[in-house]
Amino acid sequence: MTIFLSIVIGLITILLLITLHEFGHFVVAKLSGAYVYEFSIGMGPKIFQWGKKETRYTLRLLPLGGYVSIASEIVDPPKGREAEEVTEQQFMENIHRGKKAVFISAGSLVNLFLAFLLLIIGYTIFPVKQDLNLAPTFINYGPVFEAVEQYNDKSEHTIKIGATDVIIKIENKLIAGSQQDITSYYDLTKWLGKNNLDREEKENQLTIWFNRQSETKEPIQIEVTTKAEDKYFLGATASSYQLNAGQIIGDGFVDTFKNSYSVLQALGQLLTFNWQNLSGPVGIIKSTTAFLDGNLTTQQSASNYFRWAGLLSANLFLLNMIPIPPLDGYKFVENAVEAVTRKKINSKFKIVVSIIGAILFLAIFIAITIKDILI
Repeated sequence: MTIFLSIVIGLITILLLITLHEFGHFVVAKLSGAYVYEFSIGMGPKIFQWGKKETRYTLRLLPLGGYVSIASEIVDPPKGREAEEVTEQQFMENIHRGKKAVFISAGSLVNLFLAFLLLIIGYTIFPVKQDLNLAPTFINYGPVFEAVEQYNDKSEHTIKIGATDVIIKIENKLIAGSQQDITSYYDLTKWLGKNNLDREEKENQLTIWFNRQSETKEPIQIEVTTKAEDKYFLGATASSYQLNAGQIIGDGFVDTFKNSYSVLQALGQLLTFNWQNLSGPVGIIKSTTAFLDGNLTTQQSASNYFRWAGLLSANLFLLNMIPIPPLDGYKFVENAVEAVTRKKINSKFKIVVSIIGAILFLAIFIAITIKDILI
């Protein structure tokens, strides 16, 4: 049931974000006087269509995208609409360069605004944010939580470990020299990578030191037992802090651009054949665990959904503005070149470049999808 729900929510969210992206193009095209044949929600076979005059609105079978079909000098009209009269001024290539630049960037700007709005909604619903630069704490399940519960249940321990207390040191008793001070969540993940818990031993005995946040006391030391199958999982997480109204808006703005920048980093790793941080639709659907976790409250799940959707929208914003055909960023550069030179780029060149770009883009998309399925 959870897998089915993940697929449905993931596909609906992707479809909605892409539809709104295309709607941005559609509105500006209409305002610019371009002749719009069709506004499509989804791809593939037609399910339903309405509208009889210039623009027709279509719902299609595959919920993986959408498009706006606009009259063009270099692309034939849709089948069955060849007889419609379209003036030269209504061709996309002939509208004012400034309006065309706005049209090209409109979809991505819609995604940018949506990312900001969705993140603010998410932070407003549950105004708590994790910070990886802070010392880690623990979640309400897993090896660390079980050890904390056992410690707190013992009557001789008058000082208990609370949910806001943080891990400041860790050691694996089975690995000499593994003791390390922990000042941030990054430190803990590095320690786990160096001292992988998935070893031949059936169990690992860890010693973890907690620092009290509510009182100035000596650190509390507890023993944590992890099974071999736990691997890197301890049940530890980054600490969080409460957001005020100003931080909700400020963090929404900053995180929008941070999430966008992460796409550039991931794409840069393509050059070294490191595809780990790139995800297609399958990977995106897998990431719905961020808000479908049964251990989360309804408030936390709703907040995580909006933050997750905001992340997707921010990624779509920057991805579409990368100057690679057939993305909007390339079309924006193409339009700028024509505006500067005051000459149209050869139509055949445009077609060839777009076809090559589309083939490469499709190949990367398929490769990423296969990676998401196998890993």
